Amino acid sequence: MERKAPWRRWAPSVMLFLLLVTAFFYFIIMGSRIGYERELEKNGALWLTEDNTEYYPGKLYTQEEFVKGDLQAGDPDAHYGTRRAVVSLKPGKAYGLTGMTTTYAQRVYVDGVLLSETGKVSDNAEDFVPRTDYFTVYFTPQREQTELIFQYSWFNHQHGDFKEKLIAEQQIVVNYNRMQFLGNGLITGAFLAMALFFFGMFLYGKERRAFLWFAAACLCAGGHYLIYYSKDIMVIFPQLSWYVSHKLENVMHYSYYFLILLFAKEMMGSRISKWTRVIFYTAYALLSGYYLIVPSVIYTRNIVLVGGIFTLVFLLLVGVLLYDFVRQKAYRQIDKVVICVSVLLTCGAWLAEALTYRGKSLYVQPYITLLFVFCNAVVLTVQFGRTQIQLQQIQKREQEIAQENEMLERLNLLKNDFLHNIAHELKTPLTVMSGYAQLTSWELQQKEISKETLDNLATIATEAERLSNLVTRLLGISYEKQMAGVAGKVEVAALLGETAAICIPVLQKKGNDWEVRCEGNPSVSGNREMLLQVLINLVVNANKHTEKGKITVQVQKGEAGFLDFRIFDTGEGIAEEDIPHIFERGYSPDGGTGIG
Repeated sequence: MERKAPWRRWAPSVMLFLLLVTAFFYFIIMGSRIGYERELEKNGALWLTEDNTEYYPGKLYTQEEFVKGDLQAGDPDAHYGTRRAVVSLKPGKAYGLTGMTTTYAQRVYVDGVLLSETGKVSDNAEDFVPRTDYFTVYFTPQREQTELIFQYSWFNHQHGDFKEKLIAEQQIVVNYNRMQFLGNGLITGAFLAMALFFFGMFLYGKERRAFLWFAAACLCAGGHYLIYYSKDIMVIFPQLSWYVSHKLENVMHYSYYFLILLFAKEMMGSRISKWTRVIFYTAYALLSGYYLIVPSVIYTRNIVLVGGIFTLVFLLLVGVLLYDFVRQKAYRQIDKVVICVSVLLTCGAWLAEALTYRGKSLYVQPYITLLFVFCNAVVLTVQFGRTQIQLQQIQKREQEIAQENEMLERLNLLKNDFLHNIAHELKTPLTVMSGYAQLTSWELQQKEISKETLDNLATIATEAERLSNLVTRLLGISYEKQMAGVAGKVEVAALLGETAAICIPVLQKKGNDWEVRCEGNPSVSGNREMLLQVLINLVVNANKHTEKGKITVQVQKGEAGFLDFRIFDTGEGIAEEDIPHIFERGYSPDGGTGIG
């Protein structure tokens, strides 16, 4: 069976996610707005635009002047003017007028009464104070024909625009404003929440710069929406100068695109040439400095030219990223595909909005930005989760290595104990053989060869054979096995007889007597070789500290069917301060290396 290409497996999931995010924000924000606007038409709401209002450039007319009819032509190139509309409303019924203020300062008169002023409208630049905001006024018309007059001026900008405004019954306007606040709050809150969250993720792991670029991009997107689209910045900072906010608006706007490209480069691991980076960084620095330093009345004259230059640089870097994306065959990885597609959508939205800047017919940038933010938030979260899993695997491996090192240390200690035990076990038969050899040598020198001499030689041979068996047994023991032989039935009388045959010549060298106390002929279950070794060790140790005395071995019945073996001597005994240490490995009062 032919295996599907990787992209065919994950492409449907990517498309489904993009559609879900798009549908969510469309129905919550744009869809609800379109639906509500249809309700406005049913309820007789009216939109005031440049098409259904009278325009008087270069004049700031009031109701009295319109009543007099003395209207003179003004300067069409002046940076101030008046718009007038006469609408039919029901007398005595409460109405609302809402919308974005006419740029960049506005006064609103309803039937000759000033109801709202944003900024300071003037016919000269010295007295002019710019400000843009959303406004809402409520009024009750007293006659069927209601006159609306809008005075505005724009000495701070190359152009002044009359933004559309809604006239409807009071409750309809209240509901409309609630819907506006809901949409604006949702979008701004999403941007700023993402900025805080991923900045925290960056602080959690500072080596991941992608988190920082993404958090900064979200912050710029939220700040730009707050200043440019929703105008809620005026609620948060009512004393904020229009000139400062407008400069921030432009810097944040271009910074957003700059940061998303840095983010995409970091996430896709793109290798961009030094000169490409220099061109882009230089273009961004010059653009930011231009908007921060140059007065607004100057840079607004060249906004299309400057935006076009940045667009070319932006498209250049997008092309470089796309080329590197294809060259690295990154389309095989779903996360990099999502990043690339979201950048291309953002680029397309930028071009669409730039080409329709004057008419604002394609006002989709906020929604594409939301799509970019949510898609890449998922990618970052998934990659962070993968990184955490990898870190956990590394930590687990480190723990395993630490456990292996600890095991090696224990094996090393076991090896040292093993060698110590070997030395101690070999020492006893060698001591016995040495004693019998010296005794036999003396008898030979005295020419007193007897049956005892032959017995001594037999004992030396027995100990040599026991020593050989011990070495053979040790060679068969691995580090992972304990040094324990096979248990069997051991006759105590025979065990004590063998112990006496080995130890008596050693005792005689220091003039010590040997005594055995054992009732009957009991037997035990154990390893004969190891029991014999223990008894020899204890007797030899007692002989070391006893001279012209007696060594006694006593065997008696103990508890639960056990036998007690006790070795007594009449020597100097163990010093009181050494008794607590007699079972400690390597401790010996006489400076030896006991096994405890």
